[in-house]
Amino acid sequence: MIEISNIVIDFSNQFDVLQKMLSLVSYSLVRMSIAMLISLIVAFVYGITAAYYKKMKKILIPILDVLQSIPILGFFPIVIFFIVSFLGYTGISIEIAAILLIVTSMVWNMIYSVYESTLTIPKDLTAVSTSIKLTGWKKIKRIIFFDKLFQRLNA
Repeated sequence: MIEISNIVIDFSNQFDVLQKMLSLVSYSLVRMSIAMLISLIVAFVYGITAAYYKKMKKILIPILDVLQSIPILGFFPIVIFFIVSFLGYTGISIEIAAILLIVTSMVWNMIYSVYESTLTIPKDLTAVSTSIKLTGWKKIKRIIFFDKLFQRLNA
């Protein structure tokens, strides 16, 4: 018999063990998917903002450097303490803390990738996009998403 965070696994019935293990794996998959979605949104907003606005770059990039230098084990007790103290010791508060810790472990590299990809867009490509009147979201979608980021993923 094994007890993992209020889930007791009794090995006497193998079907129950398999079912509980699959539910735990599905919880992990959902946790990772939520963390990946949050990380992508933060990376795109943060990276594009830092690349396009010079004043924001002077603030955002040093903050990112400092946050990236703190190891995940430095965040772990602080995050758990604050989330549990605000939300109470419930299953959802532990899940939120786990998702936040997963986000902090992967978002830094994603932000730098978006930032560098945005900075390395050729000037002629930007000029062409301006001449065909691509602005705002269309410009970001057509140039940054499809051109630069997919090149990074294929490299």
